[in-house]
Amino acid sequence: MILLYRPFLLSDPQVLHISSMLTPSIARQNCFQAASDICHILTVYRRHYGLKRAHVQMVHVIMGAALIHAYLCSGFAGKEEPGAQEFLLNCLQALGEMGQTYRTAIRALEIVVLLRNNWRKAALSVCNRRQ
Repeated sequence: MILLYRPFLLSDPQVLHISSMLTPSIARQNCFQAASDICHILTVYRRHYGLKRAHVQMVHVIMGAALIHAYLCSGFAGKEEPGAQEFLLNCLQALGEMGQTYRTAIRALEIVVLLRNNWRKAALSVCNRRQ
């Protein structure tokens, strides 16, 4: 779901050439719901099995969820979804734990943190320009 809806998070009408049924807010909500579901599954999996020996494909899935939560926490999405900060922290901790086994998890963690910081700076500059 995240990979399906992520391109439609932008609110630029020139980028979106789709029917009026799919608005940026619907895309944002669908991505947030899918990312939240991933975090719930991650919590259960982590409790039962731990993440040090999880399959490497989980890095990609967790990174996708973390990017959605980082985007929603940055201020670009208009309003912050309740729980997005907590879910983002859960994803970052999971990537850190998996980083003990997979270097790709450490790289994913670095990318998510870097993008979140860049998005925050960009959102703040947009807010400052509006004022």
